[in-house]
Amino acid sequence: MAAGLARSFRGFVGAGGILGPSLAKELRSTSRRARHYVLRFVYVSLLALFVAAAWLKWTDPGASVSPLYAASRMSEAGKQIIVGVVWFQFFAAQLAAIVLMSTSVSGEVSRRTLGVLMTTPLTGLQIVMGKLLGGTCQLLGLLAISFPVLAVVRVFGGVPWGFVVAGLCITLVACIFAAAVTMFFSILMRGTFLIVAVSAATVLGISLGMSFLMILNLFLPQMTFLSSPIVALGACTAEVFRPGSWGAGASWQWLANCAVMLALTAVVVWICSKQVRRVALRQITGDLLWTAPAWPDLPSAAGPAKPPQLPSAAAPPRPVPPKPPPPPKPAPPLRAPPGPGQICPVAGSPIVWKDLSRRRLRDQPVLIVAWALAGYVLLMMYVAAGEADGLGSKGAQRFFAVAYLLGLMVATAVLAAGTIAPEKQSGTWPLLLTTALSDWEILWAKVRCVWWKAWPIWAALSGHALVFSLFHILHPIVVVHMAMLAASVMVLLTGIGLYFSARLRRTTSAVLATMAVPIVLWLAVPAMLALTDTVAELDGHLNRSYSSLNPLVQTSVVVGGAVVKGIARPVYDWPEGRMGMGATTWLLLKSTLAFVGIGVLAAWHAKRLFRRTVF
Repeated sequence: MAAGLARSFRGFVGAGGILGPSLAKELRSTSRRARHYVLRFVYVSLLALFVAAAWLKWTDPGASVSPLYAASRMSEAGKQIIVGVVWFQFFAAQLAAIVLMSTSVSGEVSRRTLGVLMTTPLTGLQIVMGKLLGGTCQLLGLLAISFPVLAVVRVFGGVPWGFVVAGLCITLVACIFAAAVTMFFSILMRGTFLIVAVSAATVLGISLGMSFLMILNLFLPQMTFLSSPIVALGACTAEVFRPGSWGAGASWQWLANCAVMLALTAVVVWICSKQVRRVALRQITGDLLWTAPAWPDLPSAAGPAKPPQLPSAAAPPRPVPPKPPPPPKPAPPLRAPPGPGQICPVAGSPIVWKDLSRRRLRDQPVLIVAWALAGYVLLMMYVAAGEADGLGSKGAQRFFAVAYLLGLMVATAVLAAGTIAPEKQSGTWPLLLTTALSDWEILWAKVRCVWWKAWPIWAALSGHALVFSLFHILHPIVVVHMAMLAASVMVLLTGIGLYFSARLRRTTSAVLATMAVPIVLWLAVPAMLALTDTVAELDGHLNRSYSSLNPLVQTSVVVGGAVVKGIARPVYDWPEGRMGMGATTWLLLKSTLAFVGIGVLAAWHAKRLFRRTVF
């Protein structure tokens, strides 16, 4: 029987199967990459810290309570831990899917192997399915890691098995859909950050669009199961805490969402199978990069040139007439834009011009749709916040400020990590080092490109602070504070991203390493300090001092304190205690100088690696 199953599997992944040998190749190559082992280690570490922190919060082992009361808290603790783990892996697994699949096809194009791959008997569907399932297997491993934790914690009671199974199925289907959408944009685009940003905006727009309509009572809540995994998982979570809140049979309505999302995934995969062949054929024929159409030749002042006529041998020589006086010199004709094969004059840094002109003309419609979708989601968020608590509440202002800063952090990290590693993959980095540009000029040009590409998020953050300051909802000092926080985060993550991009060869590895640094610094370390304080029964002074250096905590405190009425002076509730405006500004200035210094030091180390790790 085992031999029969093995033969069936080999036939399924063989050259004539729907998957072909592409899946076997993807599984072998991904299993040997060190970044997947690092990703599993980081995922397990964060999961263990989260479970430990939630356990200590809900059980409170240091409190002197009766054993009966402690036993009664076990079910509540198990419920909170399982719900938290399910929601944690729901967002973390989708983010990992988007990052891992961002170079699934664009990496083949950069290495110039996609055209060669299409010369084999493999079809476009086999290539797409192999890459999709190869990346999904890595995500399935991450989800399988958390299943024993959910099974063990469920022993305490309070959570049915249906919620655990529903959470894992909804998360897996959402990850497959996110991976398919990312692969679609990886076929159309080349920049890693652009692929990640557009894919994340698309997935969030589809998931949150129906959620906002449900909040505004513009659509039936039961119909949102069909296209919103967030609503489906939220309904299952509500059934755990308030059974019957979504009506009879709500615990099985998530199956409809999984079926619809799988159908949408099948449509996206079919489109990808058609697009990947077109891209491969364009690469084979040398027409992968978009080129401008040839500009017509401008007519000269003397009219169109006539072809020279050779004199006949039998004709007698004609007399040469006297030369007429030269006519007045006409005005110089307008200079035509350079056509194909002509050199385009470049002003300023050539690296900045090259990196900022990578967006092809065919990407513009996709960018317009992505920005329109992001604007729609942002508008719905403002409307939903205004309907719930009001835009003048501290909770709403903290949410938007933290969301903007978090988006700026992710954008800066991905952009900085995608500066040098793609040059190594495409083989252009050694050519860049042979030019007359110095290492400092290359470094500064890369930094300018990162900051210029991240300006939309910076503009949104600044616009939010300015608009609500003009309407006297926020104190005007919040503009200065947010500028300091944004500058420190941008410099720090730019330096770290440049370092890992110069150290590592693959773009995905550099992006994961760069994003792991803020996660460890501002999430894992505070959780470990809180766990140490709870177990060792310390006063928690070190944890509170360290939390005051967290940019997300700083943003929440600064914006929450800036929500004042009239011209009252803001008061800020820091983890170490209340502070005034002067003390808060001094604390932010010290942390900004520290982060800027670390970022500059990391960028300097990146410059030193330019000519040491060339390949």
